[in-house]
Amino acid sequence: IGFGPAFGPTLLARGRHVGSVTSTAFSPDGALVATGAWDGSVRLWSAAGALLHVLRGLTEDVEGLAFSPDGALLAGVSRNSNGRIWRVADGAELQALDDHQDSVESVLWFPGGDRLLTGSWDGDVRVWSVETGRSLQTLHAHDEGVFAMALSPGEDKILTGSQDRSARLWDVSTGEALRTLMPHDDAVYAAAWSPDGRAFATGGRDGRIFVYDSGSGSMIADLRLGEPV
Repeated sequence: IGFGPAFGPTLLARGRHVGSVTSTAFSPDGALVATGAWDGSVRLWSAAGALLHVLRGLTEDVEGLAFSPDGALLAGVSRNSNGRIWRVADGAELQALDDHQDSVESVLWFPGGDRLLTGSWDGDVRVWSVETGRSLQTLHAHDEGVFAMALSPGEDKILTGSQDRSARLWDVSTGEALRTLMPHDDAVYAAAWSPDGRAFATGGRDGRIFVYDSGSGSMIADLRLGEPV
């Protein structure tokens, strides 16, 4: 079930994917929906439910989808250690992102749309050129899979969270780790910055959310939900 611009429920056509649908994303203007499934297929729909394109290139469980800030491109990442960038207008594949050594779990665009981030079970975070499809930078971020990434409003820091229970703050320009934050009791599945950049937060499978002051790195809140974040 998807919800279009008018918030009316729309049933996407049945039988298009083979296996469970594992990832979804709305375009920035809300006019399009992308869906990815266990079979590696990615489909692009109108928000009214019409199938527009079948996007090729991934062959296994689609772990993440993200539209570019202008909505012209779509990035997808997969369990078979790779990613793709497609042109939304015609569904054409533009770039293959194949340098990770294990399942790619997360994908995030830079606001300018010229670069994107991917996080993988190999513990690395990679920065990619959208124009060339080349890996520009590799952060050896964690000992296990990277599930969460968040880019600071100033685009100068990356917050990452991992299956290894740790969260870290990184300098984008140098690739250096700035801080290792208080570990969760289980995998870190969520990360976010406040819009003004003065705070950031991590959320874990342990049901806790840690909120930090971005200047000092000190914790300013420990929120407990009791269920995985």
